Amino acid sequence: MSGGMTQVGLEDDEPVDGSTDRARERRPWARRPVTWVVVTLVVAGAVVVGRQVADTRERDAHVAALATVPGILHRVDHALRPGLKLDAAEAAAVVGGVDLDGVVVGSADPNGSALVGVSAVDGHRVWTAPISLGWAVACDRFTSASTTPALPHLVACSPDFGVSYDVGGVTVVLDARTGHQVWAPTTPGDSAVAAGRVLTVGDVNGFVGVTAVDPSDGAVTAQWQTPLPSGSLEDAHIAAVGDHVVVSTPEGSVADAVDGTELWRDLGHRADAWSPLRGGAALGIAPWATDDESGTRSADDLAATQPARFVSQDGTAVDLAGEQPLPLRVDDGTADGVALLRTASTTTPELVARAAASGKELWRTALDGDAASALLVGGTVYATSPDGVVARDAVTGRVRWQSGDDAGLTSFTLDTDGRVLLVSTPHLDVRAYDLRDGSRRWSTHVDDDRPASKVVGVPALHALALVAADGSLVVLGAS
Repeated sequence: MSGGMTQVGLEDDEPVDGSTDRARERRPWARRPVTWVVVTLVVAGAVVVGRQVADTRERDAHVAALATVPGILHRVDHALRPGLKLDAAEAAAVVGGVDLDGVVVGSADPNGSALVGVSAVDGHRVWTAPISLGWAVACDRFTSASTTPALPHLVACSPDFGVSYDVGGVTVVLDARTGHQVWAPTTPGDSAVAAGRVLTVGDVNGFVGVTAVDPSDGAVTAQWQTPLPSGSLEDAHIAAVGDHVVVSTPEGSVADAVDGTELWRDLGHRADAWSPLRGGAALGIAPWATDDESGTRSADDLAATQPARFVSQDGTAVDLAGEQPLPLRVDDGTADGVALLRTASTTTPELVARAAASGKELWRTALDGDAASALLVGGTVYATSPDGVVARDAVTGRVRWQSGDDAGLTSFTLDTDGRVLLVSTPHLDVRAYDLRDGSRRWSTHVDDDRPASKVVGVPALHALALVAADGSLVVLGAS
């Protein structure tokens, strides 16, 4: 037999029974659980990062959209660096004024004897118009309803009586760039601005009538009579409620569109000082039935039982007592089916949410005794209470978050830049809370040794400002 045997060397760790192949076959299975864990973690991490990116983009888009909402400030940082300084007269104008393309229009005189235009860039006075509208003046951007308005930079100013039975006054329209008076009423009687028209009351065929004018060209666009007799013309008032007006006399009230179309009438119930509410509703404050009420009852008791008339957009009317509109420093239009009011009590005020379509109470909660306003952003109401700052769902009243940092303090001021809720305290502390979950983002103190100074939001300048007792102002943290 020819040939021979070939010796094959074996590694010490390599068995001769074929188990190596079987072990190799098993190794991928042994490694799979580890592989799956790694893959799962990578995928989960990618999902988390993707969600964070999506959330950031969504929030940035939301903040960008809010930038056009009146009252939203420009981004405020924690440093609150001092910037533009204004003397008392110019400061008074910008605190209560409105910004039109870099010129803030407002009243610079405590007696309301002059309107001024102030540069939002450097604070110098651009123009002065000697127009007297009373001690409190409200100005707002005027957008003409004409398809080709002759003057695009118009501002309408009128007396601002707030929530008061003693109402009345005229409206003037100015060119915000120059202070030139574009329109003023030529006949006595109240006037108001709605839907790109100035509307005045007067006599039409023995009834209280309304004349609608486009001030950009002076054209009368409509004139009509109401069912209210003109014998009470001297007591006739007109107020803008959204895109329509409410005309009221001691005989009742009528709501009309600016073309004269009647929307609702509420005759036999006297209510004046009509104010717009959310969702197209309106609230009218009624006078006392007798003149001696104030001499027999406390001021707080009188305020808590002041008659009021709630009327929805379709004319549904509800009698209320002791409730007033809740001023909103910011309202982005969400939850528009909810009307927000506050009780008139000065000792135990409450925030009251009502269905705009019916006046039905949805929920109520305690307010800080000095709470003058609230914010509504993203369907959430932000307000101050005896327990601190509270964010509630506008429809249900459910608490979304609450900060007890300032419990027991009063006289807060609330503002927002769309990212955080800015809470300014009487001690010149400013705290920023995330609008969504209430987590504190930063807190700082504004150094100022002058008495009675306060930090407030100035929407016309889109920034926080330090206002001193002498009325002067320093802009803070604008970026």
